Amino acid sequence: VLELGCGIGRFTRNLANDAAKVFAVDFMKICIDKNDESVGQVYKNVEYIWRDVTELSLPNEQFDFVFSNWLLMYLDDIETQDLAHKMVEWTKPGGYIFFRESCQGGASGDKPRTVNPTFYRKHLFYTTLFSQWDDLELLKICRLKCYEEMKNKTNQYIWLFRKKSASDMV
Repeated sequence: VLELGCGIGRFTRNLANDAAKVFAVDFMKICIDKNDESVGQVYKNVEYIWRDVTELSLPNEQFDFVFSNWLLMYLDDIETQDLAHKMVEWTKPGGYIFFRESCQGGASGDKPRTVNPTFYRKHLFYTTLFSQWDDLELLKICRLKCYEEMKNKTNQYIWLFRKKSASDMV
């Protein structure tokens, strides 16, 4: 498993519980250290990579599952397109790409702030971006019901893609 933007380990623990190996990537050393302190000490199958994902270079077709949560919305369009391409390359045939993002629209989805590094894109941006590869199959896109019900936010989306194997394309 490749976890991009692992932060302090909000999802690393769950991924490590089910995966043989997790490569957890983040650009903030303090987050990597906190993640290692809370997760890495318990799960020895986590390897931490302190790097900006936009500068990350990994072998192609190495991962069964590529995961990110609230990451792409902090990258500009070019960085997002470049990282999407890398995510597809890093995924093994038959493997999965899962990501979650806050998008434009919905209640409380676009609160103006004086300083906001977030790019709230339309959800179709991500769907279109990842759908450009013939070897990717969109399995699921949906809004997160818990955010709708608990926070009245309709701008939280998840995507699940599967990279086709050679037998799928025959």
